[in-house]
Amino acid sequence: MNRFLFMNLHLTQIVKKFFLKILLVPVILGSHFFGHSQCTTAITSSNGYTVHIEIELTSIIAPNSCQWGYNYNVAFDYNISFSGSNIPSSLSTLQGYIACNSANTFYNLPNSGGTGTSASTGNQYNNASDCASATPESLNCSVVELQISGPGINYQTVTMNCTTLPVELLHFNAMQKADEVALDWETASEINNSHFNVEHSLDGKNWEQIGKINGTGNSSLPIDYNFNHQSPVEGISYYRLQQVDFDGKYEYLPVKSVDFTFLTESTTLVAYPNPTARNTIFLAGAAEELQDIMVFSISNQNISKQIQIQKVKDQEYKFDLTQISSGIYFIKTKSKTVKFVKL
Repeated sequence: MNRFLFMNLHLTQIVKKFFLKILLVPVILGSHFFGHSQCTTAITSSNGYTVHIEIELTSIIAPNSCQWGYNYNVAFDYNISFSGSNIPSSLSTLQGYIACNSANTFYNLPNSGGTGTSASTGNQYNNASDCASATPESLNCSVVELQISGPGINYQTVTMNCTTLPVELLHFNAMQKADEVALDWETASEINNSHFNVEHSLDGKNWEQIGKINGTGNSSLPIDYNFNHQSPVEGISYYRLQQVDFDGKYEYLPVKSVDFTFLTESTTLVAYPNPTARNTIFLAGAAEELQDIMVFSISNQNISKQIQIQKVKDQEYKFDLTQISSGIYFIKTKSKTVKFVKL
C-alpha cells in the first residue's frame, strides 16, 4: 500500500467570521521521504463493535549531533476508528511498544479514538553517531505491539501487521473559498496509486465520501490534485483523503478541519491566504462591498496598476501579486480596508 509523507503541515491559519480556521494536524518530519512503516490491526469486541487501529512510523526524534551516541523517540501518525454496534465512548487501555532493533520504546494512544500525531516516550539510547540521519527504517523499527482492553475486549497484547509505504506527498491543504471549501494536494511520486476518496465529517469520527479523484498510477514527477466541496456545512468540518491502491489496499492521510461561515450581507471582508508566500491572494466579502477595489502599499502609494484583479464571482476576487515585492499591503473597497502580507 502506498503512503504519502507530509512535508509541510505546521501551518495554522485562523480567520474569524466568513473565512475559516484551518487546523492542521502536524506531522513531525524526518530527513527521508520513502519507506515508512504503516501498521494496522482490528480488534472485535464481544459487544458488537470493532476497533480499527492504524499507526505510521514517520521519523526519529533525536538531536542533530551525537558524537557519543544519543537518546531518541519515534514519531508516528495514528488513526483510530470504531465500527459496528454498541460503540463505547472510550476504551480502558490503548498503548504499546515500538521495537527498534533490540530496544522497546513505549507509546500511548487516546482511548476515545481519533486521528493525530504523537511520539513514543521511552527515550531509548543508541550508541551510534547517526542521529542527524536516523529514520525508523535505519533503526529497524519494524515491530509494533498494541495493548488494548475495553468493554467486551479482555486485556490483550497483539502484534500489528506492518508494511512499507513508498510514496511521497508534498502538501495537503484546505481552505474556504467564498461558498466552497477547496482541497488541494501534491504528490512527488506515486506507485500503484489508483485514486483518492475525499471524505467529510462533522465530528472527526463519522465519515462520508463526498468525492473521488483518480490517481496517476506510477509517477516520479510532481502531480497536483484538487477538489471543491460545493455544499459545505456551517461550522467546523473535517476533511481527509483515503488513498487507494490498484489492489484495493488503502490508507488515510491526516485530517484537516475548516471552520466555515456562509457569506452574508454583513460588512465582513477577508483576504486569504494571509500571509501568503504565493503570487496569488483572494478577497472575499459581500457583493455590495466589493466595489471600487484598490491596492495600496504601506507608504499609501496606489499600486493597483501593478496587480491584475480578476472577478471570480460576485463575492470573490483574485489578485495576481507577481509584480509586487514582499511586504505589507492594503486592499480598499467601497467602505472597508483589509491588510495582507506577501512573504
